[in-house]
Amino acid sequence: MAAPDGREAAGRRSQSDRTVTVVVLAVLVAVWATFFGFAYAPAAHGREETEAQPAAPANNEFNFLQEGRDEAEALHAEEHQDTDGAGAGLIVSSILLSLAGAGLVPLGLRPSAVVGARSTLVALLSIEAAVIHFAVVAQHFDEWWLTGTFFVLVALFQLAWALLVLRSPSPPLYAVGATVNALVVITWIVSRTTGIPVGPDAGEAEAVGFPDTLATAFEFVLVAVLVALLRGWSAREPARTLARTVSWGAVVVSLTALALVILA
Repeated sequence: MAAPDGREAAGRRSQSDRTVTVVVLAVLVAVWATFFGFAYAPAAHGREETEAQPAAPANNEFNFLQEGRDEAEALHAEEHQDTDGAGAGLIVSSILLSLAGAGLVPLGLRPSAVVGARSTLVALLSIEAAVIHFAVVAQHFDEWWLTGTFFVLVALFQLAWALLVLRSPSPPLYAVGATVNALVVITWIVSRTTGIPVGPDAGEAEAVGFPDTLATAFEFVLVAVLVALLRGWSAREPARTLARTVSWGAVVVSLTALALVILA
């Protein structure tokens, strides 16, 4: 009887190590996405200021010497090269970050858990929405500390909830995820129509952009799928449905990468 106990203990240790690894990787993704926002959002403002400068010399056209014009052109070319390099880095970082978020899905699956394709899809949607929210934390902290805190909490919830669903999906977990994400969707709708009633920009409707619209779309689909699961969809789906879910997953990852590029 000792051998089975030994194998069971080894299995528990292996599962514990896997859990720790997934949690550490999830934290790294969260930190990476947050620093992504801090790194690229200021760079975008810098590019706007740089692009706005060339119009100034027109007012001093008669005093603009040829040497000064050549120096300005050389400086502009150098800045253009720097912008191209930053743009390439932005695209690569966006793709890798969205892929890293998606990579948490297969790593987070517990071998002994029964996790269907639909549960896997909602976990992916939640993770990618969290990645987008982490990436806008810097912008929202600039607006108001409470808004930034709200986005941190929402992103942390979405990331942690997804990992829990991958390990042990259950109706109570579905219900919590559907409720919280529905509230986030409602908050977005209010902020884009009548405006949030509190804060420095109280009552002012915010602009609608692709990144925030995409995150909200992820949350809306997530809520719809969770409601369907709560109404009796089976946790086990055929391989055909799983393959289709993988295809949709690729679309989700691609859209997230595009949103991150546009965000910066």
